[in-house]
Amino acid sequence: MDALDKHTLEIVEGRIAGDVEGNFASGISIVDFVVHVWGVDRRLATSLLGHTWTLLEAPLLDYDSATEEKKLYAPFSAMASALVKEAQEIARRTSPGYIAANDADASLETEESPIHFWSALGTQPLRSSLTFRKPDMLVVDKAYVNITPRWPLVRHPAEFKPFRGKSKKSSRISTLAESYDGASYGSATAASGSKRKLGPSRSSTTNKRIRMQKQHIQLATYSLECLNASSRHYVGGLWVNRFKVGLWYYDRSCVISSLEFDFKENPELLALVLYALSACDDQHAGFDPYLSPCSPLPTVNAKDHKGDPHWQEVVGFTFKFPDSPIYPGPRQYRIKGTIFASRGLIGRGTMVYRVASLEDNLKEDAAEDEALKICWPHRNRKLEGDTLECLRKRLPARWHDHIPEVTFSATATAEDLRLPRVELLKLSAIKDFERKDRQLHILVMKLYKKLWEAGSPEEFMEIYLDCVE
Repeated sequence: MDALDKHTLEIVEGRIAGDVEGNFASGISIVDFVVHVWGVDRRLATSLLGHTWTLLEAPLLDYDSATEEKKLYAPFSAMASALVKEAQEIARRTSPGYIAANDADASLETEESPIHFWSALGTQPLRSSLTFRKPDMLVVDKAYVNITPRWPLVRHPAEFKPFRGKSKKSSRISTLAESYDGASYGSATAASGSKRKLGPSRSSTTNKRIRMQKQHIQLATYSLECLNASSRHYVGGLWVNRFKVGLWYYDRSCVISSLEFDFKENPELLALVLYALSACDDQHAGFDPYLSPCSPLPTVNAKDHKGDPHWQEVVGFTFKFPDSPIYPGPRQYRIKGTIFASRGLIGRGTMVYRVASLEDNLKEDAAEDEALKICWPHRNRKLEGDTLECLRKRLPARWHDHIPEVTFSATATAEDLRLPRVELLKLSAIKDFERKDRQLHILVMKLYKKLWEAGSPEEFMEIYLDCVE
């Protein structure tokens, strides 16, 4: 998908379906999903599921009677905000340091939700490097209440469908379900580990494994924008089909979906999901733990999106890497520009940045520009950094000028990064995934210019002859 010459929605959706082919798992329980993806404590999940929940009556009636998709957003947001506030209070009361006597202290009152359910009724485009997407709803930081958000800082995308009851059968884009190995998806599992219904006398989920259909692909396009906006490791999304809700996980190796549930029948599951969205930290939201945003963050409105593509918006951010076996650290690099940005969902996901080293108290303006490459190669492939290091060791010194000069290289597996897929795939396996699994590879090297960018014909000839010799 990195080499797309056309980026219409139809082509992008088709390529995403091709990316996911053979790399899709489903059937994860809601509890397991929020625990492993968004970091909710299982004991707290048990408390939230054991509470009696009631959806706000007026928004529920508006939501139920909505005749078009854009009329779903406001009542859903109202119900969601109320559930999040109530769930936060339960979380506070079940925290280890909670003392009931302190409730009289006004300072311990439930804080306002840190997240905002942003929506422009599906009419406000968010620009990316090649597309204008009009997402239904985005979960963003509270700071974006009156500001159009940016893809690099979107926490969780959401997609709404207005279908009532049993949804219309959607045409399959590809044979995704048939490519799956058919392992048992199990049933929703309570936090205690016992198999039981997660609500009193109510079914916790549907009894069907989700098959990835065309109606699911649109959420994947929003997640693609989030992943390709920076060096993000994964994205978790919310898919809502009237009252049916499903959770989706996307990273560079696979796509994983949960079982679906009906939030009108099971409001406790919606409360758990919404609390998870509000409580997860940046790392559990999938943001790169090595990347730190600049402070203060610039606010960008849609009308300002006429210049650089969205993946240039990380300019000013800083990468901070720990020690690696070969290159002592820590290392810090300030992003000065984006040289290349991947357009694929599953794959290497290569991002290349122009950076300046912040080491040795060297002023940023005085530091020589370098190229920082981040990619996700297969774990069974020889790493680029190792290959270049091997060549430098084995070839005579006179050849070293013809080999890219690497200044830093590091690798991290999914286990090292504690990516959610490690635990999720223990619950729902993908056939031959060991062969498909990918790892993070970081490479920093001297920044080289293209030959045709030489300053003069004489300089061009000198460089060309040097290469020939």
